[in-house]
Amino acid sequence: MSHLYNVTDSDGLATFITDLGDTYSSYFLEYPLLDADGNEHIVLNFDFLCNENFECKTFTKKHDLKIKNTFINLISNYFDNHEHAIIVYFCYNQDGLGRHRSITFRKWLKDLPGHISKTFNSTEYNSNIIYSSILIVCSR
Repeated sequence: MSHLYNVTDSDGLATFITDLGDTYSSYFLEYPLLDADGNEHIVLNFDFLCNENFECKTFTKKHDLKIKNTFINLISNYFDNHEHAIIVYFCYNQDGLGRHRSITFRKWLKDLPGHISKTFNSTEYNSNIIYSSILIVCSR
């Protein structure tokens, strides 16, 4: 994959600065999940923030292919190193733009390797719509 931003990783926090000066950061939070047989599985919540914020004021910025490529690279690399992981992410809608982020991520995730299954959902929670996805390696 070409045209990536230079990512700095510090204690699990990956950051990069775009050509326009925005700072993006991402990290994975681990949570144990027990199945019906009592087996423990690690679920990872993936967070991807612009300028340390879950909110976006407006969509005034041009599409930046390097952000998409860097996003895809972060997730692909994580699965390369943790092939039994399950990644969950949420697009919160407090600023009314959760649906837009979900659409963008859905488009971006089409470029993940084919062995990574993607499931998308939206649900109402506390009078807000939350958009989410689950990513999991199915086979290689």
